[in-house]
Amino acid sequence: MKKRELEADTDELICEYRAQLAIQLDAERALKLSKGRNFCSDKSRRESSSSSDEDESRRSRSSS
Repeated sequence: MKKRELEADTDELICEYRAQLAIQLDAERALKLSKGRNFCSDKSRRESSSSSDEDESRRSRSSS
């Protein structure tokens, strides 16, 4: 019985942790977007995206 209670408590803690993490990531994303930094600064990720996506992001940044 105690093992099941412990598992339930652990599951609840994990769920709460994930919810808080999601809130934090959303806040960070919103902050970056508000500053106009909604593009990835990692070179490898930029290279893997299509050139049309890069052109669109350049246009959107230059028009801001």
